[in-house]
Amino acid sequence: MKFGVGQAIPRLEDARLITGQGRYTDDIDPGTGLAVAFLRAPMAHARLLSVDVSAAATLDGVHLVATQADLDADGVGEIQCMHWLKNEDGQTMTKVTHPAMVRDVNRTVGDVVAVVVADNDTIAQDAVELIDARYDSLPAVTDVYDAIAPGAPQLYAEYPDNIAFNWVEGNHATTDAVIEGAAAAGMELFDIDVINNRVIINSMETRPMIAEPGEAPGTLDIWCGTQGPVGLAEQMADALGMDRAALRIRTGDVGGAFGFKIFLHPEQLVIAWAARRLGRRLRWKQARSDSFVSDLHGRDNRTKARAVIDADGKVHALAVTVHANMGSWLSNYSTYIPTLSGSRTLTTNYAIPVASLRVLGIMTNTPAVDAYRGAGRPEANYVMERLMDHIADHVGIDRVEVRRRNLIRADQIPFAMVCGGTVDSGEMPELMEEALSRADHDGFAARKADSAARGKLRGFGFGMYLEQCGGGTDGGVDVRFREDGTILVLAAQQDNGQGHRTTLTQILSDRLG
Repeated sequence: MKFGVGQAIPRLEDARLITGQGRYTDDIDPGTGLAVAFLRAPMAHARLLSVDVSAAATLDGVHLVATQADLDADGVGEIQCMHWLKNEDGQTMTKVTHPAMVRDVNRTVGDVVAVVVADNDTIAQDAVELIDARYDSLPAVTDVYDAIAPGAPQLYAEYPDNIAFNWVEGNHATTDAVIEGAAAAGMELFDIDVINNRVIINSMETRPMIAEPGEAPGTLDIWCGTQGPVGLAEQMADALGMDRAALRIRTGDVGGAFGFKIFLHPEQLVIAWAARRLGRRLRWKQARSDSFVSDLHGRDNRTKARAVIDADGKVHALAVTVHANMGSWLSNYSTYIPTLSGSRTLTTNYAIPVASLRVLGIMTNTPAVDAYRGAGRPEANYVMERLMDHIADHVGIDRVEVRRRNLIRADQIPFAMVCGGTVDSGEMPELMEEALSRADHDGFAARKADSAARGKLRGFGFGMYLEQCGGGTDGGVDVRFREDGTILVLAAQQDNGQGHRTTLTQILSDRLG
């Protein structure tokens, strides 16, 4: 079968994209629209004392210079966290929202202080340099452990000790009891502290945006790269006090997204407001250096795991505490990622009967964090794989053997995980053995020795992984059989580089034979 599921075939999308026929945001009527530039805070934590925009506003070619005071005067709303968690005490976490520009205190380098709209980029940047902003520097903190230490700089009065939430999952009482009784049961406690580093996404296409009045009075039309335009359009319309049907976002081809283009960024709200105020088309071309300080970041966790293990390296209980760096403000789904997403794979592939999870969401003077590639589950899997490696070293057995002793076996399935649901199928030990065979693990020692003899280093990376794919709803697929013998598939999906056309063609071809 030419397009059967599982076959390696050339992607159907690529010919159009690599021959310059892609249609990205910058390809929409290039050269048109007023230019947009932003003045950004130069310090990680500072009180904004004053902003004088008079010199910038009178520069020839400048159409608008605005600050948060202008947005406040128009009643523009703030960026909302979309998922408010319940703390361990059962109370909903304190809700703090984020203004699109600095109102009084900036909490990370790159916070937007002012926006300029001008005839072209050169004039816009020149005007930004004429804005006189005065700051009073404040102490800053970037590390999660430092942020919760006594005497640490506080980002928000609403979050004492910089802790935005204290969320728990699993059976803490049972886990604590097993830990307390470990010595009496002939077992020991084993601890690790794992760093899951912060990630700057750095997609090929940054976040350019075009905004202009729509054809109907009181409407806005926007072009920008997204991972789904509806949610962003609804948020912007709500913040601007518009009917949701009056604000339309269109997304063409997207040059990489990886999670962070799902969520509302401050610049998008500011540009939409400015386009409505001026009644003109605006075009923002985000520079790469600009994206490093203004895009949402990913991950940045410190995780402590305490395991109850026996002499054979078998894990009998696990207590995990995640210190999740939220950054300087709460992005749309930042709170969901290390909690309800990460907990779905807490114990991953391993038959651990007792476990608990605590997640502390910690505010720091760093860019905000949200979903990035797997969003919580890679972090959880990484902790477990590091734990297995450390246990193997501690007990004195091979990394492979410790996994053999802990993996969920076929005769244990269906296996109810402590949190995350039930593993209803799978042959995990057999899968691992097949991977080892294909990688010629048994022959690695000889290959390593051969490399050493030639002055080279050789290693063998090893890890298991359990994934639970994201949620969402079924947008539907419409399949039409046409008179000319072709089939038209209309799918409510957002493609930002995954190759949906190829995937849908394979599925349809496989089903129809």
